[in-house]
Formats: sequence, C-alpha cells, structure tokens
Amino acid sequence: MVRTAWNSSIVILLIIGIALYMYGYLRRQATDVEAKVILLFSFFLVLWGVFTYLFASGFYRNLIDWSMNPGVRALTIWDYMEYWTWELKAILWIGTGLLLAVTSLVKIRAR
Repeated sequence: MVRTAWNSSIVILLIIGIALYMYGYLRRQATDVEAKVILLFSFFLVLWGVFTYLFASGFYRNLIDWSMNPGVRALTIWDYMEYWTWELKAILWIGTGLLLAVTSLVKIRAR
C-alpha cells in the first residue's frame, strides 16, 4: 500500500510537471541552446520510461506466476495497483519525453 501511494504521488507530480511545462512553453520562447538541451534530456526520459515499463511488466509476470503456486497467497488489489501505477509512471515518462522532444524540435526547426 505504501508503494502504491508513493507511485501515485509521483504520477501526480508528473502530471503537474507536464501541465507546467505546457504552460511555460506557451508563454515564452525557448532559445536554441535550451531547446537542444531539452531534446537531449527528452531522449533519456524516454529511455527511462521504457526501462521502467519493461521492469514493471517483468516483475508483474513473475508475481502472477508466483501467486499461482500452491500454498501462496492470492494477489490483492494493492498488488495490482502497485504494478498499474508503475506502468502508468512509465507511460507518462515516455509521453513526457516525446512531448519534450516534439516541442524542442519545433523550436529548433522554427529558427
């Protein structure tokens, strides 16, 4: 339950960060150097999201296999929620990285 709350708080922070970035993106123009740095970091953000997604999916498959063994407790809603929030975080990181890359490329091409 604690991990689910932790992951949920990170999801909320990611959503707030995306909203703040879009607000700032619409309000001011980034310089060419800033756009290149953002583009570089967006690549690492997408990689981190892919890594997290693969990691969570692998552990989730192992958890399901483990829970099917005789004498092992059944999965609870908190088990499902934990891995769901892990994968939601990963999808948000991938989406954020793609958003940063697209907006940076638009800024670079516009100049």
